[in-house]
Amino acid sequence: MKFTKFAIVSMFFISGCGGDSEEESQCPEVTLAVIIPAVNIQLFDTNQMTLNVCDAILTIDSANGNETIYGSAGNDCSNTFSLEGGYNLIEHDLLIEKAGYISQRFQSVIPVATQCGYDTLHLVVNLVAN
Repeated sequence: MKFTKFAIVSMFFISGCGGDSEEESQCPEVTLAVIIPAVNIQLFDTNQMTLNVCDAILTIDSANGNETIYGSAGNDCSNTFSLEGGYNLIEHDLLIEKAGYISQRFQSVIPVATQCGYDTLHLVVNLVAN
């Protein structure tokens, strides 16, 4: 008899823990278009000192086309330490160039997949001086 009562009470607790799974799996409704950058590149030198984006160029190639981001084109490149670009959950090939440093290339970089799309992939790039 005690076992039967325990089984009935346990069944109520177990069924209450599940909740409404439809609520959890739904993504928020987007009312305004938002472009989430695929990658964000933070620049450092070999001494782990941050480098500003002045004279830096980020070139992104993907199935969506080519994109070139010029660090010096920003309003305050001397106080900006990262460049971002690309979009969609697809592979991106990156080329990072900065005056006075050896260029670096990354191939098949993919943003972080989420349940409702993707999040920006943050990369720390250590550049070696020429």
